[in-house]
Amino acid sequence: RLSLHVETSGARRLPDDVIGVSLAGGPHRGAYVPIAHRYLGVATQLGLSEVLGKLGPVLEDAAVAKVMHDSKAEDVALRRQGIRVRGVECDTMVASYLINPERHQHRLDQIAKERLGEAVAPREELTHQGRGQTIAFSDVPIDRAAAYAARVAETTLRLAPLLLAEVRAEGLESLMRDVELPLASVLATIEIAGIRL
Repeated sequence: RLSLHVETSGARRLPDDVIGVSLAGGPHRGAYVPIAHRYLGVATQLGLSEVLGKLGPVLEDAAVAKVMHDSKAEDVALRRQGIRVRGVECDTMVASYLINPERHQHRLDQIAKERLGEAVAPREELTHQGRGQTIAFSDVPIDRAAAYAARVAETTLRLAPLLLAEVRAEGLESLMRDVELPLASVLATIEIAGIRL
C-alpha cells in the first residue's frame, strides 16, 4: 500500500504546476520529492519529467494499492502530466464523507486530530504571510514543505485502514469502491476536459 500526495502551486491546487510529490510506504516513513520550488537560494531539484518517469510505472500499476486524500485533485494534477493513477484503494476524504455526510468539511488535519489524536498543520500555515497575504507553495522553503508534505502522505496512510474499517462496518465499502472512487475519476476527466460556455 502506497500513499500519494501531490503539491501544486495554487491555493486551490491548480493542476498545471506540480511543485512536489510526497509518498509513504509505512507509518512515519513519508518522503517528499521537491520539483519546482522557486525562491532565492533554492537547492537544485529533480525535474518533473525525471520524477514522473521513475514514479509513473508504480503509480499506473493497479496491482499497487494507493491511498490518497482527495484523489480527484491528485488525479487531475497527474493526468495533466500524462500519468493515470490506478489502483486507488481508499480516498480518506471520501471515506470520511461516507461515514459522516452531514459534516461540512473533511480536511485531513481535522480527521487526523479526531482519529489519531495528532495535529497536522494545514497547508495554509505554510503559505499564510499575515494580513491576508499568501505565497505560492513554490515559495515555501523545501525543508518546511518536505516536513509538511511527507506528514500528509504518512498520515493519510495511517488513516486509511481506520476509515476503511469503519466504512466496512457501516456496510459502505461497495459504495466507495463501485461508486465514489470511479466517480472521482470521472469528475477528474470532466475537470480536465472542461465545458463549453
